Amino acid sequence: MIKLVKLALFNAAILMTVAVQHVSGTAVPAAIDDFVPFAQFQNQRSAVGPDGNNRLIWDYYSGNTYLGSTLWILDPQGNFLYTGSASIPPVGNGITSTSYSNIALHVFPSNNTTLAFAYIAPNHKYVSSFATWTFNAQGQLIAAAGPYSFSGTRIDNISFEGNTLIVKWV
Repeated sequence: MIKLVKLALFNAAILMTVAVQHVSGTAVPAAIDDFVPFAQFQNQRSAVGPDGNNRLIWDYYSGNTYLGSTLWILDPQGNFLYTGSASIPPVGNGITSTSYSNIALHVFPSNNTTLAFAYIAPNHKYVSSFATWTFNAQGQLIAAAGPYSFSGTRIDNISFEGNTLIVKWV
């Protein structure tokens, strides 16, 4: 009996590991010079809104090349409902690094979803500014702002606390 329980737990751990790696893209590649962005930006890849629908950030690749991200909205059974009306580009506007997305996600009581983007400095050593995009419950982009920064400053942390985005500069 104990062997069966251990085997079941081992198989569940393997399944969860494989599923998380495919959906969340939490691996941090060596191409970014050992810079690790804020934990929320790699760990908070999805959230369930008051409507019961799950919002998730979907990174897409061609081989090992990061091509961008999109917001997906799934119903409680996992069926696809909507995708964000605006795709999140990988490079060129400073939103993300060349290897993965730097996006934190928060769902509000209104079912609107705000994405906060960390803009990585050109030397890939720190976060230099941020921006936000807000989508409605049907995935339509309804607001976009930023990037925000002050010359010569670094951002120490960006996080959602309750329904407020908190940015701490060094």
